[in-house]
Amino acid sequence: MYKILVVDDNAETLYIYTRLFSKNGYEIAIARGGEEALEQIIKSRPDLVILDVMIPKFSGWELARIIRNTPEWKSIIILIVSGAIAERDGLKRFALENDVDEVIPKPIIPHALIAKVKAHLKEPPAELKA
Repeated sequence: MYKILVVDDNAETLYIYTRLFSKNGYEIAIARGGEEALEQIIKSRPDLVILDVMIPKFSGWELARIIRNTPEWKSIIILIVSGAIAERDGLKRFALENDVDEVIPKPIIPHALIAKVKAHLKEPPAELKA
């Protein structure tokens, strides 16, 4: 079973992600900020991390840099999620420059997110369980 860590400071968003990923067969861990995320990465060793850009302590971008600069975490797949319209033009460039696997604009569409996660984890597509 693949492990996914979701990092977001919005409790409702974390609840939605937890239900979505659990129902689709993933082990899920959550973190509400950067420091908690680092603790979860050490504890659970996720296969994939979904990072909101705006999180407490430091940004999703900074957390992505920390993950990529830690040798034992280089294989973790990183998906950045952002609702900031002003950032969208620079998101893809930053993703490439910082070795982030994909940048996903908000609002998130559940079946599209599951499809992206499956593609990054090299899983065959399956029916979404909402």
